[in-house]
Amino acid sequence: MKKKEIAIVIFLGILTLFVIVAGLRYRGEQRLALGKSDYEEVNQTELFEERQLKQEKKKRAKFLAAFDDKREENTVADFLQYVKYAKGDTNVAFYGQIEEDAKWAVDNMTQLAKERAFTEMETHYVSTIDSENENSSAVESLVALKPDVVFYHTKLANTDNEIDEIFATYASMKDSLPEALIVLVTQIPEPSEAEEDESIYQEGIKELMDLSLEYKIPVFNVHDQIIEQLQVKKAEVSSLYDESGILKPETVELFKNLILTNIKELKIDTRTAYILNGEPAEVDIVIEVYPDEVEVESEVLPEPESESEEVIVPEMEYLPPVEEPAYQEEESVEVEEEWIEQPQVETWEPEVSDDYEEDTWTPPASVPAPQPQPESKPDPKPEPEPVKPVPPVQPSNPVVPEEPVEPTNPVPPPPPLEPDWESY
Repeated sequence: MKKKEIAIVIFLGILTLFVIVAGLRYRGEQRLALGKSDYEEVNQTELFEERQLKQEKKKRAKFLAAFDDKREENTVADFLQYVKYAKGDTNVAFYGQIEEDAKWAVDNMTQLAKERAFTEMETHYVSTIDSENENSSAVESLVALKPDVVFYHTKLANTDNEIDEIFATYASMKDSLPEALIVLVTQIPEPSEAEEDESIYQEGIKELMDLSLEYKIPVFNVHDQIIEQLQVKKAEVSSLYDESGILKPETVELFKNLILTNIKELKIDTRTAYILNGEPAEVDIVIEVYPDEVEVESEVLPEPESESEEVIVPEMEYLPPVEEPAYQEEESVEVEEEWIEQPQVETWEPEVSDDYEEDTWTPPASVPAPQPQPESKPDPKPEPEPVKPVPPVQPSNPVVPEEPVEPTNPVPPPPPLEPDWESY
């Protein structure tokens, strides 16, 4: 019995050892299997990310190539996507006649960032509403932001100087930001235009659009877009404002929607902006700089002034001799000679009876010639016609009356005798 019990104990011990070894072996196998599964799962995740990254790179390269093929016809949203793919982030700035942190602009950029997944897009504002002119300090503030896209909200311009000022500011921006896409944005019509048949700014808007087309500058002509909607509704410009002259909420909403629509749908020329492999096209803007013209005229003006002085001096020296009395004496002599010649005119004198005394005709007293004016030479008076002698009514010395006088007792004169023509 003892040997049998000893054999059973030994067998049970060996069995226990076998079970323990089998258990340890199974546990090791399980651990090995579990570790292999974790490795495969991690490996599959890494492969997925790599595939996704490769697909993203391929998508970017395809978009960049397609954009470069049609740079003259792309939207601002596509350009921002182009910059996002090329640089990894985007930077947008609003400049000009716009309030700081305008709510409509913030809403538009927020919506665009969600639609295009612009997670790192920055938005900045540089307002010039309080300044009368586009000053250089505002442009310097804009340049310091280094934006990829600039929305330049221009003021309503109706003169050549104001339009030149807009393009001069644009040229200054472009010189400092050659890779930025700068878009001109026209303003909302003003209430004063409602009282006129044609907008007082329409000519300025037309000239702005013509020059922008010539310089290949993109423009959001929101002004004309609002005018077109008003014409469709048969509404006046004043309907855009309330009684206090402030834009109505629905007007601001209309302006906001038009801006966002232009950003996403309006095709513009982007060849003057950032290019991944290359240099952007230059914007050649020709502007008449009025201060330089004034300086040139100031240098030329003294020459004609000196010439005018040389011409005036001899005229001043020539005037005094005209006032000398020698000219007057010469005129008086001519008048006396005319009166002396008058008695030499032959006159016919009829014979009269002895009852009347022979009358003699006395020439009128000479009238002094008028003094010549210093400005112009007086015209000579015409010679007076000779007065025929009239027989006096009384035998006394005849006197020439100033006006004709009728006699109180007229006496008919005797008939005149026929003259003896042979004696002559």
